[in-house]
Amino acid sequence: MKFNNEFKVFFIKLASIFLLIIFAINYTYNLFISDSINILKKISNISDRQSREYLKNKIRKEIKYSIEKDRILSKEDAELLKSFLNKISKELKSE
Repeated sequence: MKFNNEFKVFFIKLASIFLLIIFAINYTYNLFISDSINILKKISNISDRQSREYLKNKIRKEIKYSIEKDRILSKEDAELLKSFLNKISKELKSE
């Protein structure tokens, strides 16, 4: 009788661990992989003409919005971008 009880406890623990593993795999998939798949789907939609038009119009709208602002970049970002462009310019001149 004791042997039978130990088997029941063993199978209950085994089933619990198995379910936890299934939930962990499902959670990991939903958290990381599904987002990556959605991003890849959006990138592949760029080949669709309608998606390209939508993207082009959205970029134009953002550019127009940025032009209306007094300052597009923060001072720190502007200095960083300036340093980066100067470095690229020096490298292009040296070649």
